[in-house]
Amino acid sequence: KLGYHGGQADMGLVKKIPQIKQINPNLEIGWDGGVNQANSADLINAGIDVLNVGGFIHKAERPEKAYAILQQIANT
Repeated sequence: KLGYHGGQADMGLVKKIPQIKQINPNLEIGWDGGVNQANSADLINAGIDVLNVGGFIHKAERPEKAYAILQQIANT
C-alpha cells in the first residue's frame, strides 16, 4: 500500500544499499516508508542520505517532539 502515512519499512531492502553505492558512490539515496525512531539510526548507518518521515511526524501526538527525536538520532 503506497501513498499513505504509517507504512512499515521493509528493512530487507537495506541490503541493496552497498550494491547501489558500489555502482555510484555519489548517488544520494532516499528512503520513503515506515521511518520512525526505532529504525532511523539503522537506515542512516546503512547509508541512507534522506529520510522521508512524514507519517511519523504527522501521526505524532506532539509532532515537534517527534521531529526533535529524529533530528537527535540523525545527529549522533
